[in-house]
Amino acid sequence: VFGSAGKRDVEKRFLMGEVSMHLADLVVITAEDPRGELKKINEQIKKGAEKAGGKINRNFYIVDDRGEAINFAINKLSKKGDTVGIFGKGHEQSMNLDGKKELPWLDREAVEAALNGRLRGWLTGTPGKAIAGVAIIVTLSVLPGAYLDVGLTVGFWALIVVSAAYAARRGL
Repeated sequence: VFGSAGKRDVEKRFLMGEVSMHLADLVVITAEDPRGELKKINEQIKKGAEKAGGKINRNFYIVDDRGEAINFAINKLSKKGDTVGIFGKGHEQSMNLDGKKELPWLDREAVEAALNGRLRGWLTGTPGKAIAGVAIIVTLSVLPGAYLDVGLTVGFWALIVVSAAYAARRGL
């Protein structure tokens, strides 16, 4: 689950879509501080995913609402034993949707809501199935411009995921 920020880093969006298709079985593209450019950003990422062989609604999906995207990945796409990586927001405590106002946002709360059968997003949606567990997401800076996203869950989940940008930079 990832997106790209609006009003910056335009040239990396296509590459993010392309790299994500090489590193993940399923990809969910969503908002990550779009600053009024959500449709444009998602289209640019989509083009990269398609270049790498991705097929919309088959092995990659676009879910504009980040809370719905997290819920979709956890409760609709993943199966027992799968790893779900959620990238881009980590430690951040707000989201900028329109380029003007920061809204309160925590990925950790969205993951907890999805695991507990509630939806945490800014649009109306239906709750997903309940999965027992508590989620903690931490983002650590490991190199300038690269982050290691670490998500730990109590129960059958345990994951450590290196972001696509870091993996691509390191040739992994």
